[in-house]
Amino acid sequence: MDEYLGQMSIDFDFGHVLQPYYNRTSLEEFDRASHLGVEHQAMVIFDIATAMKDLHAAGIVHGHIRIENVGITTMTGRASLLSLELSRRVPLGGF
Repeated sequence: MDEYLGQMSIDFDFGHVLQPYYNRTSLEEFDRASHLGVEHQAMVIFDIATAMKDLHAAGIVHGHIRIENVGITTMTGRASLLSLELSRRVPLGGF
């Protein structure tokens, strides 16, 4: 079964995730290099919350959200969740 979530496709039959390639760096490295301002911090939080909402709406739990699993696209500064290898499907409507 395939599910398409915005820019990401998840195939649960074969256990893989396809995402477009973006030149990314970790949130920690990006913050060290550019010293995120309050507005950019809010945008990162919004991006991660949106990613979680989309995953949960599809019945997927990431299972391993931490700073190392947040990537920042270097051209746009937008955030995305990485490391979906611990994600799992849950029944829609509850855990």
